[in-house]
Amino acid sequence: TTEIYTLSLHDALPICVRSGGPACCGSRLPRSAGCSYPHPMSSIWIAFQRAVNVGGRKYPMAELRQVLMGAGYAGVETHIQTGNIRLEAASSASALEAELERIFLADRGFEVETIVMSPQELVEIAQEADRVIEEFGEPAHGHYVDIMRSAPTAENRAIIEGRT
Repeated sequence: TTEIYTLSLHDALPICVRSGGPACCGSRLPRSAGCSYPHPMSSIWIAFQRAVNVGGRKYPMAELRQVLMGAGYAGVETHIQTGNIRLEAASSASALEAELERIFLADRGFEVETIVMSPQELVEIAQEADRVIEEFGEPAHGHYVDIMRSAPTAENRAIIEGRT
């Protein structure tokens, strides 16, 4: 039998490989049976749900994890009651956003806008936030980062930046 081992780089980017073979399923857990190689390599994604657990839009994280695992996603983790999700999927970010939004609507009965990005994209956002602090100094009342699906219009950017 072929053994499959999970290796990880700083325990953040698991890589599943067949012993002596090519990349396999992306799972965190070693598998020695049931692997249907060849199959798509899963990627790690970070998903941010907008406006859950506020204003009556409840989505308990334990239920969210169960729904996602039931839909076939691996490596599902959530962070407190924020709606921040880490999961593994063989989809693109845009396809995964649409998939997750359909799942959440079917499960909850209300739309849950979801933005998906890779761990590297999240690291780049944090680095850019650090660069802004270096350039403009530490904010007096906290540091917030808005994550948007697309760049705001010039008019909306002026509103966001407090120039109107």
